Amino acid sequence: GLGNALVDVLSQLESDDTLQLIGIQKGAMDMITEEQMGLIRKHQEGKQTTVTPGGANCNTMRAIALLGGTSGFIGKVGDDELARFYEQEICASGAASWLIRSHGPSGSCTVFISPDGERTMGTFLGPAPTIRPEEITDELLRAYHILYIEGYLIVNEPLVRETMARAKRLGLRVALDLANYNIVNAFKPLL
Repeated sequence: GLGNALVDVLSQLESDDTLQLIGIQKGAMDMITEEQMGLIRKHQEGKQTTVTPGGANCNTMRAIALLGGTSGFIGKVGDDELARFYEQEICASGAASWLIRSHGPSGSCTVFISPDGERTMGTFLGPAPTIRPEEITDELLRAYHILYIEGYLIVNEPLVRETMARAKRLGLRVALDLANYNIVNAFKPLL
């Protein structure tokens, strides 16, 4: 699997004031900056949060491994505690970790749960979508029969095109997850 390596951080809110402070609209899924992510982390200090591996592709690879299949996940993370947690969870499931390291914070999706149960998400992609085709080796691809690519990575066209072409040349089947209708509409000519 090739996808965005994101850690999900769930945080129960006492009030919606926190959302206004951070600048996220209640009920939305907003892309956030590193600065906003820093504000979120500061708000979460001393508060209970639940941390879990995220990204649909990674979760699919973990599920395949937990069901007894052979799988691995390629993604890009930073050099922080979230990256170490992410890799530990991939390996604990039995999937192979093919994480690529970079400097700085890893990507994360903070899910705020309001007192009324509404969920609001702030996603900081970090290095996740910056994988370069040359960071994925033929040797790694040859270890598998199928390459499953997360649709959200289509924003990185060179990565998707070149990795698909190499995988096919090496005899792998290629599956592309179309992510959601926004991705399909935005990239229809490419697809």
